Amino acid sequence: MKEKLKRWSGLSEHSPYVSEYIDSSNMKSISCMCIFVIFVELWMTIRTIGIMLFKIEQRSPEWIATHMRLYLVLLGASVIMLTMSVAYIKGKKINHTKLMTVMCIYTTVCVGFGMYISYLDYLKGEQILSFLTMILFVGCLVVWRPYISVILLAVGYACNCRNECQHVHDICRFSHDKCRQLQPETQ
Repeated sequence: MKEKLKRWSGLSEHSPYVSEYIDSSNMKSISCMCIFVIFVELWMTIRTIGIMLFKIEQRSPEWIATHMRLYLVLLGASVIMLTMSVAYIKGKKINHTKLMTVMCIYTTVCVGFGMYISYLDYLKGEQILSFLTMILFVGCLVVWRPYISVILLAVGYACNCRNECQHVHDICRFSHDKCRQLQPETQ
C-alpha cells in the first residue's frame, strides 16, 4: 500500500527511460509554448510602443513602463527556455537537474506574469484571463510529478485569490468609510 501511494503521488523514482521520455516530451511541448509566448509578447511590446508613440489609448507612463518590463521579462525567459529546449531536442545532453531548474524558473515566471497582469486587469474590473492562460500552459502542457502539480496550482490560485480578496476588502473599507462620511451627525 505504501509503495502504491508513493507511486501515485509521484514520490517514487522513475527509470532512466521514463525520465528521458518525460524530459523529451516536456521540452517538445515547452518549445511550442515558448514560440507562442514569444509571438504574443512581441505583439504586446509592439502594441505598447504604438500606444506610447501614437497615443492610440490613454495610458500613463507608469502603466507603459510596468507592462513593458513585464513583457520583456517574459519574452527573455521564453527565449532562454526555447533555446534550451531546442538544444535538448536536437540531442545536446543537458543535466536533468539543470533542465528541471530552468523549467521551474520559467514556469514560475509565467505564472507570476499571469498573476500580476490579471491582478492589474482585475483592478479595472476585467477578467483574469492572463492568469488562467498561464496556469493552463503550466498545468496542462508540462508533465510534472503529481505533488508538484498540486503545489504549483494551489499556490498559484491561493496567491491570485489573496490578491483579489485584498482588493475586495479595500473596496469595502473605502465604501464603508465613504458611507460614514455621508451620514449626518446624530446628537
